[in-house]
Amino acid sequence: MTISGLILKLTLMPLGAEFRLEKVKIALIKAKADYEVLKIDFYGVLQSKDLAIAQSVEKRIKVNSGWALAEVELKEAELNLERCEVRAPIGGKIARVIGTNR
Repeated sequence: MTISGLILKLTLMPLGAEFRLEKVKIALIKAKADYEVLKIDFYGVLQSKDLAIAQSVEKRIKVNSGWALAEVELKEAELNLERCEVRAPIGGKIARVIGTNR
């Protein structure tokens, strides 16, 4: 537990959330690489004069590569890590601390 200025800040075991965030970042890098490989496979279709078809195929490639899911998981992991920190909305002094610090 630390006191920063007038704001009380508690850190709640962020290690698991930090590992999850790193894992998701790696998955996103892999998904982007898979996306690029799939784009090569569909190069002709993506160069189509019909913009609607090209956009539809590109969206499907993004989903099939795992990129779309990895982006959502990244946002979720960032939110979970953010939730590991609790900030008091008002300043004050700690009169008594109950519990243990691990």
